[in-house]
Amino acid sequence: MAYAIFARLLFAPGDAAARLIPIPNAGWHWRMVAAYGAIGGVVGQMVRLAHVSGADAIAIEGWFLAGATVLTLLKLWWFIAGARDIEAAFAGSEPGLFRRAAAALLPYFYVVTALVIWAVGCLAAGKPQSTSWNFAAGTTQVTLLLLPILALGAHALMSAAAAARFRRRQPGALEQAATAAGHTLVTGGIWLIGVYLIVELWKPIMADGAAFAALRLVSGAMRLLAAVVFCWTAWSFLKTWFEAIAPAQRANLPGADQDEGPGAPASRLHTVLPLVRNVVFIAVLAISILVVLSSLGVNTAPLLAGFGVFGLAVSFGSQTLIRDIVSGMFFLADDAFRVGEYVDTGKLKGTVEKISLRSVQLRHQNGPLHTIPFGQMQAITNYSRDWSTIKFELHFDRDADPEQIRKTVKKVGLAMLEDEEIGKEFLVPLKMQGIRDVTDNSLVVRLKFTAKPGNPSFIQREAMKRLLAAFRETGIALASNAVTVRGGEATAAAAAAVRFPSGRSSPSEAPAAHANG
Repeated sequence: MAYAIFARLLFAPGDAAARLIPIPNAGWHWRMVAAYGAIGGVVGQMVRLAHVSGADAIAIEGWFLAGATVLTLLKLWWFIAGARDIEAAFAGSEPGLFRRAAAALLPYFYVVTALVIWAVGCLAAGKPQSTSWNFAAGTTQVTLLLLPILALGAHALMSAAAAARFRRRQPGALEQAATAAGHTLVTGGIWLIGVYLIVELWKPIMADGAAFAALRLVSGAMRLLAAVVFCWTAWSFLKTWFEAIAPAQRANLPGADQDEGPGAPASRLHTVLPLVRNVVFIAVLAISILVVLSSLGVNTAPLLAGFGVFGLAVSFGSQTLIRDIVSGMFFLADDAFRVGEYVDTGKLKGTVEKISLRSVQLRHQNGPLHTIPFGQMQAITNYSRDWSTIKFELHFDRDADPEQIRKTVKKVGLAMLEDEEIGKEFLVPLKMQGIRDVTDNSLVVRLKFTAKPGNPSFIQREAMKRLLAAFRETGIALASNAVTVRGGEATAAAAAAVRFPSGRSSPSEAPAAHANG
């Protein structure tokens, strides 16, 4: 009855919303647990009744082995037929690589332990401690069955409580990391407690010989599990914390509207964070391996010395790699660029999209992604810091009034400053800087404005559009490349006077005057 009640609490065959373990075919698995409990209870009561009635010990052992064989067959049917359901339940909705592998191996782990426990019961039959062996074997099987279920159920309850708490308010990065680490610690703690109970259960029985060596092996496995749990907890905390504070990866996709400009550049912390995260993860992994090896009794001092010599040899053979890493550290320490900023390295330019341990990736505005090792970068020009001053020139007709041009530019600049969309981008409004040059057919006027970094070219294009419309309204003409000849009649008369100084109006008068003479 207890098995059936507990299985109904976990599997909830008639109510999927109340199910702690979301396992497919929950009704079938509930019936298997209930049948296991019923058969185990019947076998236990029959053995107790045989002891009370004074039956022969061999007969009692026979009844017990028969019942254990029936239970083992039931378990094998359960684990093999429901292997996919068990794997799906323990893998979860978004499993990682380790969890997928563990979920796939779990049904076969159950099959192996069932066969081992049945074999132990057969070997212990007829021995003085057979009763203790059988009790320890049965309890071990039940414990191994309950451990994954309890761990998954505790994880589901904690996840539901965290989700309900996070719906009421937005959690911080530290709270999210602590919650994830708590889930890992509780789940691993359940396994630790279960393994500890199994070791304590078998300790009085396995006191000498090969059995004692096997018990020591299990005790070492428990220390290994403890080291893995604590290292995994630290990993979960750091991984969740870094993911919570890390910026989203941004990439300028083909076809996106670039006139609106890129988003705001990331902060210095967000720029350095991916690099720090990788370094911390490598350090945690290395420390975890050393802790696990130490828990197994391995002397790690020679390993550390060997790794030191190996690292020295690698550093001599990888000078270019070391130069890239060291140069990158200095670039980041100088805060030369951040993720989301537009930079020019001399040969290549683009928006900083990703920073790794040895290189930086620049996304060109046309789409190509440049990967540049830090060691190959000399001078960096950053176009996305503090402010950007844009100067451009317009060519007007030589007869245009400079004062009227200045007033028109000022009027357009004030209108753009009051615009809801682009007004907040200005630091210094658009204005006329002065007359830069006077050519044969144009008046060259320079204009400028200062805006926030990001995409000032869009503001310049908008300013040009508004300026042209304003100049057309006020009648200010822009310069033309056409050549205009001014005062043509007066020039022709002067030329004629030079050619005919005697006052003749045409060449035909010359012969007549000569004849009259």
